[in-house]
Amino acid sequence: MRIKKAYDENNITIPFPIRTLDFGIKGGTTLSEMKVNTTPQ
Repeated sequence: MRIKKAYDENNITIPFPIRTLDFGIKGGTTLSEMKVNTTPQ
């Protein structure tokens, strides 16, 4: 809690990864058009 308070007092933020999945809603590839890799890696 002390670390969080110190970060807040000094305007320090920790970014976190954001993932956006677009399945044709904004012009991307529709889910039915996507190629699915079924080969084990």
